[in-house]
Amino acid sequence: AYRTAFVYVRQLALKVRQALATKAPKDVGDVLCWRFLNAARAWAAALSRRGNAADDRLGELVFPLCQVLFGAIELAQAPRYAPFRMHCAKALHGLAATAEVYVPTTKCLLATLRESLAASKGLPPPEKGAAKKKQLVDYDGFAHYVDLGDGRDGHCRVELAREVVDALLDYLEVVKYSAAAPELAIVPSVALKALAKEKKCHPKLRAAATAAAATFEAAADDAAKKRATIGAAPKDVVAFEPLLPKGAKPARDRLATRVHVREARRKRLRGLVP
Repeated sequence: AYRTAFVYVRQLALKVRQALATKAPKDVGDVLCWRFLNAARAWAAALSRRGNAADDRLGELVFPLCQVLFGAIELAQAPRYAPFRMHCAKALHGLAATAEVYVPTTKCLLATLRESLAASKGLPPPEKGAAKKKQLVDYDGFAHYVDLGDGRDGHCRVELAREVVDALLDYLEVVKYSAAAPELAIVPSVALKALAKEKKCHPKLRAAATAAAATFEAAADDAAKKRATIGAAPKDVVAFEPLLPKGAKPARDRLATRVHVREARRKRLRGLVP
């Protein structure tokens, strides 16, 4: 299993390295496509299920696969590839939770939030009556998007931003019992509050950002109180979740529960949307 996984992860890495080196449209296109993304997500899921136990060599491939995904994100800097970046970030969250390592994903997610706000300026408030169908609605999300293609209007980007807020909360779920949780929550919390204060921010996005910022702040405060009881500086703590309450589920199970609940909600809402 290790040999097979190593060969395929290496093939993905070679494609990313070639694209980063040449920046040729064909090489970049070989990375920013469903074929590459599905392969990367499949191996991320496989490694996430196996874990990172000392006797499991597959865990050794978590780091190179994370590097592959970060390289792909680097190639997807154009605003139209925001969904691609989000897919990569979600795969990284799964790897981080299972391997019990810190993987920084906030940079690409917060960049998507900034892009969505720039594109949504000038959006009219939610309409009523005949124009009701133009309002933002929850549907199947961006699970079927690699890039936005023709869906570049402000409404589409605001809907994507709401999904990115959910991805940021996934990130919080992974790190909230870390010794560094108060520091890790600062940048997302500040960015979300700034987004909510923008006058031209869509009301639904403002509500989502406000709630998420409050969640980040509450988690940071709780972690700061618990950290004061462990009697060690954050840099001296080796355990991934030293602040985990007794009887609480580990990050891997908590993240899986979040994803399951979110997908179930989307399925219910999709049945309500004509």
